[in-house]
Amino acid sequence: MIGVLAAASGRGVGSGLFRELERWARAHEIHRLELTVMAHNRRARHLYERAGLAVDGRRRECLRVEGNVADEL
Repeated sequence: MIGVLAAASGRGVGSGLFRELERWARAHEIHRLELTVMAHNRRARHLYERAGLAVDGRRRECLRVEGNVADEL
């Protein structure tokens, strides 16, 4: 699990993490990377889309966050 602190958001930290992850995966001949994200997390989804990742599916109402149900992509 990884995350970026809100104070560091928008400073390229997430993009840097993805570049390093892709470099590492290529070096280890890993063909496919997968991740999950809460559907309402627009900033993270935008980062993932910029990294070229696509949604394969949606798990509806599978999470409970602060008393509310949430979908996971």
